[in-house]
Amino acid sequence: EVELAANLKMTLNKRVFNYKVEEGSSVEDLLDSLNYSEMDKKYILVSKNGKMAKLTDELKDKDKIFLSVLVGGG
Repeated sequence: EVELAANLKMTLNKRVFNYKVEEGSSVEDLLDSLNYSEMDKKYILVSKNGKMAKLTDELKDKDKIFLSVLVGGG
């Protein structure tokens, strides 16, 4: 299951959806399948089962993924 923060929901027009995991798929493979650019990937924070994940982390069936965008301001 993949959940998107409100600021990413606009890109896919949905907030929560299921994602079929292929054996050996990584977090980066998920972002690629969602058509995020290399530039986008630099600003997307990924949580896997409640813990921060790296692009190289492997995904497994039943993982809960949360995507959000790094936001700054002052």
